[in-house]
Amino acid sequence: MSNQISSQAAQLWRTISAQETGHTYQQTLAVTWTILKETVVLVWLVMCLAVVAVDWFWNGSIAAGQQARTWFNHFEQPDTRLMASEAGRAVLSAGKSGVAFTLSQAREQLGLPDKKAAPMLPDRQELNHLKPVATSAVSSPAVVQGSAQETERPAPAPAQAPDPSEVSDGNSQ
Repeated sequence: MSNQISSQAAQLWRTISAQETGHTYQQTLAVTWTILKETVVLVWLVMCLAVVAVDWFWNGSIAAGQQARTWFNHFEQPDTRLMASEAGRAVLSAGKSGVAFTLSQAREQLGLPDKKAAPMLPDRQELNHLKPVATSAVSSPAVVQGSAQETERPAPAPAQAPDPSEVSDGNSQ
């Protein structure tokens, strides 16, 4: 058995001490060192990119937050008194329009002639206690339509075309 061990040890020593083995290990170490250097450089560049990305995101987030805060602070606070009066006008107008439509449908169902009355608008006395609003989020038909006389104006007559015998072509003298 000792003969097998010594022959195996001699074979290993010949392989290790061979000139080709030394040359192969030198190349392996050189390539391994190059791979390690390039890996470290790549890791460093990725870390630098991560730092720059975090800085960009941080500054962008701060700027976006400041812009959102500025935008939010420039909103005007709504006046709840005006909102209530506008809502009241809208409800009143919708209610009167609904009553007029229902009455018209009932007349039609009964075969009665439809009244060609002015649209039902709130009385001026009802609107006197409400303040007018310059800009309104809710438009009220009662405010927009005006009086019945304004809405029932006849359309203007169509313009007539000129007589062809009176029109010159510009070439005559």
